[in-house]
Amino acid sequence: MTFIHRKDVKRLLLLFAGIFVLMFCLRLWYGYQFKSVTLYNEENPVESFDFGGRRNYASEKFSKGESPKAVALEAIAPDAGSQKYEKIARLKTKSLHYSKDEERIYQLIDSSQSIIQFENKTGNAGKRKLQLLIGVIPEKFDSFYIAAQRVGVIVERNVTKTDKTNEYSKLNAQKISLQKTLASLNELKHSPGKIEDFIALHDKIYAIETELQNLGVELGSFDTVNEFCTVQIYMYEGTVVPENVIHFSTRMVRALEWTVKYYGFFVISAGFVLGSIYCLLAIREFLSRLFKK
Repeated sequence: MTFIHRKDVKRLLLLFAGIFVLMFCLRLWYGYQFKSVTLYNEENPVESFDFGGRRNYASEKFSKGESPKAVALEAIAPDAGSQKYEKIARLKTKSLHYSKDEERIYQLIDSSQSIIQFENKTGNAGKRKLQLLIGVIPEKFDSFYIAAQRVGVIVERNVTKTDKTNEYSKLNAQKISLQKTLASLNELKHSPGKIEDFIALHDKIYAIETELQNLGVELGSFDTVNEFCTVQIYMYEGTVVPENVIHFSTRMVRALEWTVKYYGFFVISAGFVLGSIYCLLAIREFLSRLFKK
């Protein structure tokens, strides 16, 4: 088997050193070449979409033959033949031109005749945040959602649609049941009895009336006048690091970190390949000597 001479080792070391220097220089050149790369300030945590506030519901009409729920709704829902649903769009945005993008959002809200149901502004210049819960007319929901995505840089987005028809039907059924119970209790007020019984009856009537009022508030969210879809917007301010702020020493450190990392991968891969070749040659030489004997 041919042994590796000292000169070969020296040449191999020079080759690997040359590759390291070449990778370092290319990475340093890359940093200067792409001067337009924007660096965002990611110190602002992306907060939860759940802002609280009121819930928005909308209706979608359909014929009786289109939905099996339509027949069941006829007995309890005053607007049978319609689907009640909740539709929520969520947008997380970072902005490099915060003031302009903020103004664009408010202009979009005004032009689409939408309603701001929750608003929260925090932070000083450079770290400002805006949270908005917007009620959008169902017919304009898609156009609003598309237009809102053109403001700033989208970090995350999603749309969720939930069927609320059964919930609406149950509320109506509960309302009808309470109204019948209340009517029966009111008839008992004209019957003779003890004063204690009338006091207990009065308390019972008051409790049912209170429950009916609460149901009325819940059902009011489903009224045609209050029909909206929800768009939740969270926008935070990003900052650009000017190119002339990045010093040469910083570029050197970044280039060195990158070179060490990927040069390590290269050396390990090259070592594995060379080791495999060396083992194969050793096995080949051993077998050739064995068969010659």
